[in-house]
Amino acid sequence: MSSDQAESTENRNISDGTYDDEEEEVIIDPPILITSVKVQLPGSVKIKHLSQELRDLLVIHLDVPSAISMGSWQMVEDFLTASGTFQLEPADPSNKNIWKPFENLHAQILVNALYNVERIDLLVKMRQMIRNNVHLQEADDVPQTSQNFSQAVSISNIPPLVPFTPVDATNTILVLHYEKKKQERINYKWFHDNLVQHLEKQSDKNLKVVDIITLEKNDGGNLLQLLEHLYPQFKHIIVCFNDSFIDAIKSPDPKKTFSFRKFLHDKTIVEFLQNNNRNRRFRCVVMPGITKTIETIWAMVTNRYPFPDNYNELLEKLLESKGVKVKRQSSVTLNEEQLQNEMRQMVTK
Repeated sequence: MSSDQAESTENRNISDGTYDDEEEEVIIDPPILITSVKVQLPGSVKIKHLSQELRDLLVIHLDVPSAISMGSWQMVEDFLTASGTFQLEPADPSNKNIWKPFENLHAQILVNALYNVERIDLLVKMRQMIRNNVHLQEADDVPQTSQNFSQAVSISNIPPLVPFTPVDATNTILVLHYEKKKQERINYKWFHDNLVQHLEKQSDKNLKVVDIITLEKNDGGNLLQLLEHLYPQFKHIIVCFNDSFIDAIKSPDPKKTFSFRKFLHDKTIVEFLQNNNRNRRFRCVVMPGITKTIETIWAMVTNRYPFPDNYNELLEKLLESKGVKVKRQSSVTLNEEQLQNEMRQMVTK
């Protein structure tokens, strides 16, 4: 057979889908979904209790060029910073003390940060280390105390957090909001008054409103622990989007008055991702006068309820009732002192 005939035969075999050499079938596993990677650490485990090996692994793999569209250290640091009040200089992932500002945070917050930035690879590695029981520090790694002794940190000997007295919040609607301008506060009070009034009229539904301000002021001595206790129970979580709220959630350095609310906002994003991009209980209320673009992922792909125009639809979603009328905003303009008094009364109701 000439070389031309051989080449023709080879081309024919390829075009016909037949090959002279047998090849092994390549089986490609389906991608791992973030919802399938469950990492849950006890509330008593803090970041400082994690092994140096685990912490180093996280930093090394998070230190990627900004051009790569993967969750970087900066994104994780932003999430951790939102869960507390920190004054940080720009982070250098090569710094040995990079974890120091966050060492007393619950380790589960770090896990939530990895969920938030969708680092499935690191969650899988962390889960493997947990299964191999190498995720916590050994006795020699624990810093010496003033009494010059150390002990192994393990789940069994870390003092458990004192549990809260059980609170039933299954029929509670949490309202997350933030206002800096006077008109924004007036608009929120208008919305809040209508919501409370209509819930009271629907007493058979047994629903009540909890304002985020109330949660912050009655924290039981541990705001994050209180949230972990109540958060899974809330029937609905209403988020009121205005310009101040949108600016605050985008800020890399949230103010002390907003840091907890940003943490809660980010927690809704994590839940949305864990539910396979399904919004189960978050309600986006678009407040009057908004000019900024809403970029919260679940609010971008689910129903929005501009107030007051679509308030009726919101109430139908919350109460499964129709024909609700919005109470008009008072024609009397409140001065700043009156407005502050009204907001304080909302908290004490």
